[in-house]
Amino acid sequence: MIKRILFSLILFLGIAIPSFAQTQVQKRETEQTSGVNTSITLVYSSNLTAGNLLIVVCVVGGDQTSITISDGTNGTYTNAYFTRDSTNGRAEAMAFFPNTAGGVAPTVTCAWGASSPINGLDIFEYSGMATASPLDGNNSVCSTASTTTPTSGNITTSNANDLLVGSEKISSSSTVAVTEDATFTNQMSDTLTVATHSHLNVGTRTVSSAGTYAYQPTSASAVTHCIGIAAFKASGGGPPPVSPVNKRQKLEKLDSGKK
Repeated sequence: MIKRILFSLILFLGIAIPSFAQTQVQKRETEQTSGVNTSITLVYSSNLTAGNLLIVVCVVGGDQTSITISDGTNGTYTNAYFTRDSTNGRAEAMAFFPNTAGGVAPTVTCAWGASSPINGLDIFEYSGMATASPLDGNNSVCSTASTTTPTSGNITTSNANDLLVGSEKISSSSTVAVTEDATFTNQMSDTLTVATHSHLNVGTRTVSSAGTYAYQPTSASAVTHCIGIAAFKASGGGPPPVSPVNKRQKLEKLDSGKK
């Protein structure tokens, strides 16, 4: 009875009920299977919506000292994190650009220094996010020790309503199955059971209170990995985005390398 009265009061006062649903509107995949590269370039297949947040995950199959992500319309993105494994030869970065220009389909480039095989690029567009200083926490690590339970390490957020994005790269020669963190929704699980691919797992989670969070997928057998997490603020500190995932696109460049 009390719940019914409260619900009726919410409807009477016109109080908005936050939506935690995520809707994937677009996904495109392509692969190239020859050569080694110092960059990946991808053109959006449709125009962006002005004011949205772009998040890019780039993984490189060779040791790098830096990864830079940019597009010809918005300019250079800000890295949420960059992590590298010089022992096994791999690197991963997550970058973002808030308040994107609209009405254009930009060419996004992920670039690095030394030529590397088996590289991957994922792009996500989100609505309802902060248009300035959206980052609310980040952590990442590359581990040379094999494990079935990798963790990004904790972040402690300060904003009540955030979108958490976690990503994990495992060895490109591995054929193990990866299970998404139970508290996250999987957005990308790329050829994790097939050898010689850009093994990248990406998950997202919306939260409605500041706190301590981590990204912790699991694998069927022990592997080395690079893994990270970043938190992004909803617009105005308000409810999480109603339709956070507007567009998702992916490009991979592969060859016979094993990183």
